[in-house]
Amino acid sequence: MCAKQVDLNDFKYIDAEEFYEDANQEDLSINSEVVAFSEEEKEVIHLISEQLKDTEPDTLDYIGKHIIVGNQFAKQVTMFPSLLHKMQISTEVQTKQSIIDFLLSEDSGDKTLFLPTRAAVGKVFILSKFNSFFTLFKIAKSHNFPKEIIQKTHTICMNLVFALMTEDVYLTLLSDFKIDINIRNEIAESLILLWEYRSDQKIQSIAPVLNKVWKARRKFAPAFGTMLGTSELLLLSIEMDDSWRRFIATKLGDADVSAALEEFLFGISYEKIQHIKNYIRERGISAVSRKEASLILGEEIPNLDDIDMRNFYRLYSVRRDDAAVRYRMNLKGPHHTLEAHYMKFILEWNQERQAKDTFAKS
Repeated sequence: MCAKQVDLNDFKYIDAEEFYEDANQEDLSINSEVVAFSEEEKEVIHLISEQLKDTEPDTLDYIGKHIIVGNQFAKQVTMFPSLLHKMQISTEVQTKQSIIDFLLSEDSGDKTLFLPTRAAVGKVFILSKFNSFFTLFKIAKSHNFPKEIIQKTHTICMNLVFALMTEDVYLTLLSDFKIDINIRNEIAESLILLWEYRSDQKIQSIAPVLNKVWKARRKFAPAFGTMLGTSELLLLSIEMDDSWRRFIATKLGDADVSAALEEFLFGISYEKIQHIKNYIRERGISAVSRKEASLILGEEIPNLDDIDMRNFYRLYSVRRDDAAVRYRMNLKGPHHTLEAHYMKFILEWNQERQAKDTFAKS
């Protein structure tokens, strides 16, 4: 069934001059087009197609259909009203600032039904792209394509996962009213741009770091000894860049960050970690194996060396949902995921640097 075409005549766009009388007029010439495929993504599609064109025309045709759907989907998202322009629907006027004000409001509960349609449709577009490139990744691996092609396809898949995760993190941080309003305002601005274009400059800088963290985490098994994860943290940080090491050095003393890091390292919830710690302390033993830890919990502890990048988001979503419950109920344990803490740190760090630069120039 074909998607119903949106009639843009249903929406009345308002001339900026009706709202602004100064030099801060909104530029209605802003290009709001959602780009279906980046240059890197087009390159991977081309490389895989070249590998298949002489041997597997059916598979190549399958890929071609994915490309057509991707292009059509991007056009559909673009058809929805821009979030950067003023728009009047009946008696209600929507502007970028009105969306920011709504995102910063302290109304509790799920805001899904209040979000712009462009935001919801755009998320499905990213999910569709991920499924397309994950298919390409499986094709490249099963056909033993050159490692460079496999790695490039894997990187694209992970970037799409981070795009989905970043939207989650933005919404989570916006719901934390203890965060400085300037940081929340910046998050709201970034979220609107993400909804508008389905790309975010912050993702381009943060995604490689989180990708490295996930890769480093998969290289070693957690030691269920003191459950402090010291050795794991050391191994994890050695391979990271300055921003991650600065984050660990600055924020590890924060109990919420420390607990969120433990959840990430051990792959189990804060509550389960505490249960194992109590078991170790009560019996006066120094360490337990993964098998023994599973017996203590009465369930198998997940193996985090699985290369399927879908598990990155799955395990993140479990930690995200657990943290949200603790936050609402004011329970012990991390109220944010490690990813949310890291992104908040980067935002704070950038604001601090900008403030210093402004002070230095004045």
